[in-house]
Amino acid sequence: MKKISVIFSTFNEGGNIFFKNSLKSLKNDPSIEIIVIDYESTDDTETLCLDNDVIFIKTNLNSRARRLKLGLNYASAPMILFHHPRSTIEPSGIEKLKKLHLSNIWGGFTHQFDHDSLVLKFTSWYSNRVRGYIRGILYLDHCIFSSRNLLNNINFPEVDIFEDTILSNELRAITPPIILPFQSLTSSIRFTKNGQFKQALLNQVMKICFYLNIDHKLMNKIYEFGINLNSKY
Repeated sequence: MKKISVIFSTFNEGGNIFFKNSLKSLKNDPSIEIIVIDYESTDDTETLCLDNDVIFIKTNLNSRARRLKLGLNYASAPMILFHHPRSTIEPSGIEKLKKLHLSNIWGGFTHQFDHDSLVLKFTSWYSNRVRGYIRGILYLDHCIFSSRNLLNNINFPEVDIFEDTILSNELRAITPPIILPFQSLTSSIRFTKNGQFKQALLNQVMKICFYLNIDHKLMNKIYEFGINLNSKY
């Protein structure tokens, strides 16, 4: 059974039930090391983390990718799990991850939103079956895991958005991902706040901008406008 370093990138997660439940589920497992890299939260995120006995690092890094990379400096385990703060993983999925003894693996969990609708179901299906299985690209809400030695052999992206896409491209150039058949239940808050069709359209626009090499800071400003879940502008 492997030890796992679980890294969260946080920004004002004090009222986030997904984050609270994840900490509660993970904190009593001696084989799990929890690392939280926080971007200047102004709520009770720090208190919540310290109450759950995590390694808590406060930083002025506005980029989620840079916070995740910083978390690697504090990780001591051979398996790294980049845990989305608005996702929860089935406990059986964590147990399965511990039993994967291969030294060169990476992947994620099976994505599902916390609410049902045609838009959300299609988005999860596409994330798992097309982008995941066929294209080998996983977003952070799949809760990406990787052997530490694989991460040591790539350039970890330091962009403000789409770092998960770039990370996937780097890792799948070495070996294809494994998508474990355990649920990563993810908040649909962006779809709720922005409207489902508007958010779905924005997601596609962002992908086009990414492939057109639009400035990553500008893309993230647009993506975070009015919601500020990962960054603040």
